[in-house]
Amino acid sequence: MRDAVRAGHFDQEPAVVTFEAFADLYLNRYVKLRELRSGDEIEQRLAVLKKRWQGKELAAIRVGEIEDLIQDLKSKNRRPATINRWLALRRHMFNWALGREYVMQTPFRRGTQALIKFERENNRRFRRVTSEEEARLLGAGNSLVHMLIVAALDTGMRRAELLTLRFGDIDWDRQLIHIRPEIAKSKKGRVVPIGTTRLRTLLEWLRVDPNNETVPNDRLVFLRHDGETVKSFRTAWERARTKAGLSTVRFHDLRSEYASRLVECGVPLSQVRDFLGHCSVVVTERYDRVRLDSLKAAVARLDDGQPFKILSTSPTQGYPVESLSSTH
Repeated sequence: MRDAVRAGHFDQEPAVVTFEAFADLYLNRYVKLRELRSGDEIEQRLAVLKKRWQGKELAAIRVGEIEDLIQDLKSKNRRPATINRWLALRRHMFNWALGREYVMQTPFRRGTQALIKFERENNRRFRRVTSEEEARLLGAGNSLVHMLIVAALDTGMRRAELLTLRFGDIDWDRQLIHIRPEIAKSKKGRVVPIGTTRLRTLLEWLRVDPNNETVPNDRLVFLRHDGETVKSFRTAWERARTKAGLSTVRFHDLRSEYASRLVECGVPLSQVRDFLGHCSVVVTERYDRVRLDSLKAAVARLDDGQPFKILSTSPTQGYPVESLSSTH
């Protein structure tokens, strides 16, 4: 600053940083450099935002434009969780820009006051998948979807964890799947047993290539039929569930069903928590339908079989006559 003042050009206009240029910088210097698990999804959202704010200066983005983005997402029937992921990305980008001194303030906050509020999410969704529905889904999906349904129901692994699973993550002797910290949502590694015959058979079948040779450990377990990496199977999944007549079933419900079946078999919640990779057993308790059934059975013990007696009522007041006479 002193050198600039002495040189007489301290008051010159700083270089304008557009949102497009900053988005590319954020993608290359943060997302790709850290090899984020959600990198592909972030890149897709950045492409949409770059088109939306094409040519706009980064520091010129105001609160109203973030609110307009929220309203546009709502008009497309985006769920609160999806809207919050967009907002979380924008907020982190501005915080990162603040740290690198590309901007002096963020439209998300003024001092201690939050200007943009996140949507209220309902994470208590609970959708069971019956054996009959499971059979319909397996019959409706293509080979990739069929395999992923089996893996999700028998391991409780998340979509991204399944798509990044490698053969080197499988302990064939101990029949365990090691989920690496870098692909886990909580960034903590965990172990999931290979507990069913169909899952073990599926993994052993995938382990051998058409030449009857064992595939290398660095190869992904789930690939397309042409050997290409699976970045998304949303279209194939939606086609399968529509064909099965189960449009209300989400792929994440298969993970929930895995947890519910474990609880029904008497597996302690602490172990189910470890299998799912939850940070707290409180999150896992939503799958404890056995406890709810036991509570309902306990309350049923209060029933002595006596029916409700309907009393005659006053034609003017609508109160039971016997009750009125007892109070006078």
